[in-house]
Amino acid sequence: MESIWKIFIFQIFILITISLPAEFQIFKHFTGFQVLRTNATTLEQLAILTKLYEEDNRVDFWTKPSIQRGTDIMIPQNNLESIKEYLISYRIPFTVMIRDVQKVVTQQRIENDRLLARADETGEFNWDAYQSFDSISNWLDKLARDHPDNCQVEVIGRSTEGRPLKLIKISSLLQNREKKLGIWIDGSTHAREWIGPMAVTYFINELVKNSDNYAEILSNVEFYVLPVVNPDGYSYSWVNDRMWRKTRSDYSRILSRSCRGVDPNRNFGYKYGGAGTSGDKCSNIYRGPSAFSEPETRAIRDYILNSSADFKAFLTIHSYSQVWIYPWGYSNDLPEDWEELDALAKLGTSAIAKRYGTVYEYGSSTNVLYAAAGGSDDWAKGSANIKYSYTIELRDTGSYGFLLPSNLILPTSQETWDGIQVVANHVGSLQ
Repeated sequence: MESIWKIFIFQIFILITISLPAEFQIFKHFTGFQVLRTNATTLEQLAILTKLYEEDNRVDFWTKPSIQRGTDIMIPQNNLESIKEYLISYRIPFTVMIRDVQKVVTQQRIENDRLLARADETGEFNWDAYQSFDSISNWLDKLARDHPDNCQVEVIGRSTEGRPLKLIKISSLLQNREKKLGIWIDGSTHAREWIGPMAVTYFINELVKNSDNYAEILSNVEFYVLPVVNPDGYSYSWVNDRMWRKTRSDYSRILSRSCRGVDPNRNFGYKYGGAGTSGDKCSNIYRGPSAFSEPETRAIRDYILNSSADFKAFLTIHSYSQVWIYPWGYSNDLPEDWEELDALAKLGTSAIAKRYGTVYEYGSSTNVLYAAAGGSDDWAKGSANIKYSYTIELRDTGSYGFLLPSNLILPTSQETWDGIQVVANHVGSLQ
């Protein structure tokens, strides 16, 4: 009886919380939290960081332990001294990338709210500010109403909390039954990566509102775009915890808000449960109780496998690191056609660099970043047999990390679109 009352009280608390005006929402604060960049130079130091990554939930690894590049770790104020002493004891050098995370979070929120208020005066969706899930969802519907000849919106599933997973299909003259090759694009697999859905919506806007500029691409290719893979997590990162990463499913046996959710990019069924995943429900890389346990990942799987589309490319947009990577993520092995994947990634990153000089690395996931089994790109390549499967990690390289300023939304989206067009043109040439 006591447990029933606890559940009832908790549900009432949540209902009250989510019904409050924005200024009274309960936010997680990061006052005094710092982001340290560690630089492991030996295998022993790498092993120490990996142990911390896999076993210590007090800290939040923004990037995974690596020797090739720095490893960014967000540390709460009350753990700062002990973690710094721990790093010093193993002679692992570190620098402070962000001195007070809350200060940056607050600055971003104030600036974004100001820009959104200004945008409300015109009523136009834009890329001056980050947009909420509801704003993105409503914009997609309006786009489909205004441009019925070349785009249509479909709900391919619902999240744990019932939010629609809206996919927009874009093609020239949808009523034309001529078979075209398909490109899948998605964003916001991880909730806190706000730049992802903004870049993806920019791609959509270009293809729909400026379709004449892409007539050749659209004559050969259809785009299937899911701007927000993880709507529950994305919405939660707006009103509760800016650094939330996972879905909002609950597999815990206790009433624990902190241990909810699954990492969607560890939940796909190809080589599920391997390196770079965790069985700890409180871990940010918790893989879930089984492959495709999440309605969000199941929706993607079912849509792609049951679609009549001939998918030739799968592009999942993440942040941050400025890398363009391809399978495999589960091991150091390479796919048989890795040289073709590598060549196209090279062209894509070159196109990105041309606009603003932004430099991207490219290569296989494990060799550029780290091992991570259960990723959507591995599944797309290994199970769905989509040849050109890529993860693109957008700006920056750590100065802001997940808190990329709003004035960088548009340039990041523009340069990434330049790279995406390289893929689209190549896929179109296969027709």
